[in-house]
Amino acid sequence: MSKPSWMDGYIKELQTNQKAIEFTADDDHMTLIHLLSKRLVLGGKIAATLSGEYKRTYAARKQMHAEAYLKAAKNKAAVAEMAIVEVRKKPMKT
Repeated sequence: MSKPSWMDGYIKELQTNQKAIEFTADDDHMTLIHLLSKRLVLGGKIAATLSGEYKRTYAARKQMHAEAYLKAAKNKAAVAEMAIVEVRKKPMKT
């Protein structure tokens, strides 16, 4: 799967944040907590966005499957599965 373009900003911010964490003194607890929290929030945003996209793709695929199943006269399950083969092979787009 190729990296979505919106992710570039998050990755750059995560890298900047990681460098700041590495150069922060171990006894500067408040700064470390702030930087680590920020890193968790960025990771959460990435995970939530990708999860939402996956769910939308899954719902669309299930709808295609159901429509093909209802249209088929014989071998409904096989026809429905064949209708979504290409969708399953495509990488997720975000």
